[in-house]
Amino acid sequence: MKFEMRRSHVSEVKQELIGVPSPHGFESPSSWISRAALSQGVRVGELLHYFGASRLGDFDMGLSQKKAQVIADTCGISIIHFDFSLKMFSTLRSIDQTGRNFLLAFDERYGRYRYCPGCLHHQRVKHFPLHWRFKTWRFCPIHQCLMEDRCLHCGSNITLSADMFHSGPQKKGIAFLDRCLRCEQKLSAHWEKVQGLTAEDLLDDEAMHQLLVGRFILSALYHGHFFMKKSDRITKRKLSEILGLMHLGGTDRDWVGIDNRELLRRRTARAGYPVED
Repeated sequence: MKFEMRRSHVSEVKQELIGVPSPHGFESPSSWISRAALSQGVRVGELLHYFGASRLGDFDMGLSQKKAQVIADTCGISIIHFDFSLKMFSTLRSIDQTGRNFLLAFDERYGRYRYCPGCLHHQRVKHFPLHWRFKTWRFCPIHQCLMEDRCLHCGSNITLSADMFHSGPQKKGIAFLDRCLRCEQKLSAHWEKVQGLTAEDLLDDEAMHQLLVGRFILSALYHGHFFMKKSDRITKRKLSEILGLMHLGGTDRDWVGIDNRELLRRRTARAGYPVED
């Protein structure tokens, strides 16, 4: 399908596309637009152009209430599906206009994501939740493992929004987002090996503190404030102070050398077995 129709007024918008999937749960806008473009057999840029949006900007950060309403009406889906992402990224823009301090960036058009192999394995609809793009979200509390930073098969970064229709090693397309868009291998193939690693006392207290503060920061973004204990008092703090909290918790620093492979090595060494180089 090639899009040729354009609209001049929001009031004229009505459902014009068929078969577009709804955003799933806490799915990020960039993940959804990738799946939506595939459902229509077009590139992401072509679908965004049809919606009157630009491919040049960050779709996660740039999605507004007005744009979301046009998209929802055109696709015949409820705008309620965008409520969570609109709230999170709107709050983020209020303290970090570009998202540079909080988001895993790749370039001006694509965002970089981490992923939990356990979540990707169990999802009925394969997608990337928006919190997987945040720097501070470093482990999955459901599957108790560190987030993966790249494809373990080819080493490529995970970036969205993506042209799934023309991805893969021979550009023949990728049907589901649990597959690497470069090499087509399954991102979640090792989920059973890493499940439960962060619950096995393989990380020191400082590292565990960083993991917990990272979750706390996303909760603060959602609620628009956070609480801190000082002496015997618990005080409500403004969201603008959260950058200081990131520094205090160490979540603004990179974890060089600490990933699920390192935790697997530590588990093996603790059990008394030789560790492979």
